[in-house]
Amino acid sequence: MKICFSQSKPKAALTQAVSTTYGVFDISGVPAIQWTSHVRDSYTDVESLDACKGYCRLESGICDFVVYDATGNRCHLAVFGSGTGSFTSSDTVTVSVNTGALTPSRIDTDFLQSITTNDFFYGPFVYRTESLQTTNGHQECFAYCLLDPADECDFFYQQDNECYLGDFQTSSPISVPSCSNCVLYIYESM
Repeated sequence: MKICFSQSKPKAALTQAVSTTYGVFDISGVPAIQWTSHVRDSYTDVESLDACKGYCRLESGICDFVVYDATGNRCHLAVFGSGTGSFTSSDTVTVSVNTGALTPSRIDTDFLQSITTNDFFYGPFVYRTESLQTTNGHQECFAYCLLDPADECDFFYQQDNECYLGDFQTSSPISVPSCSNCVLYIYESM
């Protein structure tokens, strides 16, 4: 794991990077098992969540989400499916997702299969909904599915401003409206 110090990037650049970051939203209650395997870099002595988001925006590669540890002033940058696997933690955290890095073509190519259907066969398998926080619904639903605290998400779909998560083995489905011409995105485990 690479450890860098916050002094290596100027504060003005971090502030500018945060102001140009787009499509950032938070998912709270994410257990360690869901986020730690994706951590690629960590920084120490980082003053705030905004500074941590700035590191993500300034990252030369892809940065899908950050986790900021205010107690230890640590910032963890993560990429879905590309972490070093060497970072460990037992913390349940709030993850700040950068949907700008999660382009639909990258998600569809690397992680998902999709089907378009008018059938409502998936209805009995939906176990959770999330109200969308950004205009990047496809990317946001993907992140909710991948970082699902219960680790149950097999598929998702978006309808209006809601994201629906499904588990083909759920024992507690919820009532959901049918969706015509619905595109289901089926998660392929990494």
